[in-house]
Amino acid sequence: MNGGFTLLRKPRQSIRSRGNRSPRGVRQGDHGLARGRWLKETSLGQPRFISDNNGYDWQFINWYFHNSLGRNPFGYSSTNLGSLYKGLVGDVAQNFKRLRKTAHTHHPVDDARGNAEALLHMRDVMGLKIDLR
Repeated sequence: MNGGFTLLRKPRQSIRSRGNRSPRGVRQGDHGLARGRWLKETSLGQPRFISDNNGYDWQFINWYFHNSLGRNPFGYSSTNLGSLYKGLVGDVAQNFKRLRKTAHTHHPVDDARGNAEALLHMRDVMGLKIDLR
């Protein structure tokens, strides 16, 4: 966990192609149960899913939790980080990506870190009213 955020990494190959076991031999449901439990224990109320490209990322997260946990702890909606920024500054032509400190390398950890940095900047510097617990 880093700065109040956790990362759920996309599998390199389909979990279905390995039966119901991950590369380390853990049943796929065990990962989902642990992550679902962690979300419940560390969130106040309904957890929110905020992503740079939520149309793409949401597909994986929704599939992952439904296939491993039987439900999605985030519910049925997500928030696009870029749209959140555009609403905050009141200009649809603006882009939040300059707020990232970590380079956007398309490595999931780097990209998630940079997006978290941008969201924290929106909250701490720009006055976005959001509780990230």
